[in-house]
Amino acid sequence: MTDARTYGLTTRARELLAVIREWKIVHGGVPTYRQMAEAVGIASISGIHRIVKQLEERGLIRRLDNKWQTIALVEPQTVNLPEDVALALRHAARAYGRSPDEHAAAVLRQHCQISPSPF
Repeated sequence: MTDARTYGLTTRARELLAVIREWKIVHGGVPTYRQMAEAVGIASISGIHRIVKQLEERGLIRRLDNKWQTIALVEPQTVNLPEDVALALRHAARAYGRSPDEHAAAVLRQHCQISPSPF
């Protein structure tokens, strides 16, 4: 797995992501919010909802429309950057309050014309 610090995840978010991945392997699906809460030691479902939203915002999971509590894992695409470029990207992202991936996507959107997908 890619280093979770790259995505600015909290300890609980890293734990929850690991639980979701393991559950998917063992059970073939994702746990309910209650099962997630029990697995990471959180008492409230709202706490799990907040962490799930954080994982979705970081692009690590995707909640499926029209499906109650259905989550799809998104395996991040990795690009190996030269160390000086990676360092500059991390610093620029931090200045804007973004993860490096979010910042790179924002810069690309700003400087490239992206046509809508034909699909």
